[in-house]
Amino acid sequence: MNHPGLSGSKVKTHFTTVMTAPSSASDLVSLFECPVCFEFVLPPILQCQNGHLVCSTCRQKITCCPTCRAPIEIIRNLTLEKVASNIFYVDHR
Repeated sequence: MNHPGLSGSKVKTHFTTVMTAPSSASDLVSLFECPVCFEFVLPPILQCQNGHLVCSTCRQKITCCPTCRAPIEIIRNLTLEKVASNIFYVDHR
């Protein structure tokens, strides 16, 4: 498989699981919902060691992940911050 920026070299992947994309834009936006306050998680996007998100406001109020109970550390998810900066959020509640 050729990838842009790799000068035509082939990259072998060893993945055995295929992940599918969210079926709609609303599914994508729902991935940015804080499990504590249900508001949108906006940059800086913080996560637990297992990758669960929590908004920066709720992060200040909790000591463990509300999803998996892992200790909350200051881990920013830079990739999701880039995605979040390209999403137009509309609250339809």
